Amino acid sequence: MHCCPVCLSLDSLPLITVTRAPLIGCLFADSMPDALAAEIGDLELVQCTECTHIYNRAFEPERIRYVPGYENALGYSQHHHAQLTATVDHLIRDHGLRHKYIAELGCVEEAILALDTIQRRYIGPFE
Repeated sequence: MHCCPVCLSLDSLPLITVTRAPLIGCLFADSMPDALAAEIGDLELVQCTECTHIYNRAFEPERIRYVPGYENALGYSQHHHAQLTATVDHLIRDHGLRHKYIAELGCVEEAILALDTIQRRYIGPFE
């Protein structure tokens, strides 16, 4: 998608690019070889200069296929909770985020912000 999906403007400001990201983030692999064989794509977050909407300019909707095993609800997974806690601890420690404002992008459930280890000072969430 090369134009803003909200106002159709072609003008945008680049925010962050991540190459070779998993195409589907909520599909758990049965094995390491299956995980390594997962489809990948690029994430190119940009902000529309007209309406300020933030979107993935590299999004390819035709590549998204929800298959058996897709699970978006991660709140009950002990493994997921442990991974989130470790990520938050790392971010707070290594980036000096204690007592800072934090924005969580693309997470309806506010999973990171709901953790006990982080203070409830945030902006968001943004989906």
